Amino acid sequence: IFQVAQDAATTPLVSYVNADIILMSDFMAAVNSVSERDGPFVLSGQRWNLDVTEPIDFQENWEDTFRARTKATGGLHDRTGTDYYVFPKGVYYDIPPFAIGRTAWDQWLLYSARARGIPLIDGTPEILDVHQNHDYSHGNGAEMVWNGPESKNNLALAGGRPFLFMIKDRTHCLTPDGPKPVRDLWTFWRFVRTA
Repeated sequence: IFQVAQDAATTPLVSYVNADIILMSDFMAAVNSVSERDGPFVLSGQRWNLDVTEPIDFQENWEDTFRARTKATGGLHDRTGTDYYVFPKGVYYDIPPFAIGRTAWDQWLLYSARARGIPLIDGTPEILDVHQNHDYSHGNGAEMVWNGPESKNNLALAGGRPFLFMIKDRTHCLTPDGPKPVRDLWTFWRFVRTA
């Protein structure tokens, strides 16, 4: 699906977003802030988890209300919870045949960017992406989703746990003034690890 989408895209940037994610205007503002970069990049970030049990009324000022509700009753997922990826066409052509919706494939996307020297931009400070909490009845239960044969196959296709990265492995962090390089011990260690 990544190759088909990139081939069909008429714009220089493409994005993958999980279907259970709610995005707001800060997402496009962030995309615009990175769109002028020269060369390839990947923009991703941690999701917020929220119980959404009733329809959202998308009226004027809905974002303000929804954002306040998310901050008050939601929670920031750990650094493995990345549910959107923005990148220039051509960045993700050679992806193993992962089962999307199971484990490992999304963390491999982060690893792949870093291993190829592509800047990985953490959009978490500027993008509030909301994951609608749900059960796993669609995947024959959480155990099957997390540890079933498709997840095990994904892990093998990725090359094992050393090839699964998280957003903490970013090279840049998105700020109101655009992406800024991250210089900390973890980033240096990952640079050495993927060089």
